[in-house]
Amino acid sequence: MSNDRSRRRIRILGVAIDDVIEAEALERIAAFIASGAPHHVVTINPEFVMEARHNAAFRQVLTAADLATPDGFGLLLVARQRGTPFRGRVTGVALTEQIAVLAGRSRTRRRRASAGAPNSTDRRLLCRFARPDR
Repeated sequence: MSNDRSRRRIRILGVAIDDVIEAEALERIAAFIASGAPHHVVTINPEFVMEARHNAAFRQVLTAADLATPDGFGLLLVARQRGTPFRGRVTGVALTEQIAVLAGRSRTRRRRASAGAPNSTDRRLLCRFARPDR
């Protein structure tokens, strides 16, 4: 995805974030799922940007992402103040739920979406979107 010439990114303190709205992010993710290849999606908030300033490994994880969405409201404010506003906010919570819906519709049997370590949110999503025929 990184070779997509139409990809507009806004840099905040060295972290590149895609200027996407939720519908566009979901279109890209649907294409990722359809490709069958693994892809890396991050939802960046101000805390991530601050951590990336002094943590090179974390910065590299963010940089390597196929899609980096603007999750934190503070990012929207900073970008607007700098004259390069984001068109919208794409939260990790909303995106994760929509990814589960997309994956549930996918005919691909091998899929994995993870927002970190298993927790109650992961279990709730699995119960809500798991297909009984799989």
